[in-house]
Amino acid sequence: MSPFLESETSLKELRYAKFVRDGGTIAYDDPVIGHDIIAKNHGLGEPINPSGYTMQKRLVDDAGSTEPLRFGDNTSPVRFVNFSTTCKLRGNKEDARKLTTQTAKEILGNDKVAD
Repeated sequence: MSPFLESETSLKELRYAKFVRDGGTIAYDDPVIGHDIIAKNHGLGEPINPSGYTMQKRLVDDAGSTEPLRFGDNTSPVRFVNFSTTCKLRGNKEDARKLTTQTAKEILGNDKVAD
């Protein structure tokens, strides 16, 4: 199962990952795993397609990826970028990303997350 973002999460572990935020919870995982799967594994969001569809899109607060780690750089802040194609956002993208950044800062600390 995908890990949740916690205060002990290392920046190296979080680099180049996909994430899904629903409320104050952020789950993240390997970039080859779909946002919809990450959300479903944690019970985040709500299914928006009728059951039986091959791809079960989910309605969440935000979903995207983190900026890739530059070789040897384990100290620069994490930046949340891009948006999911397998999850739909409840609100607009800009507000969603601001709230994700704010939530991550509350969990990790202001110095570990870039605006």
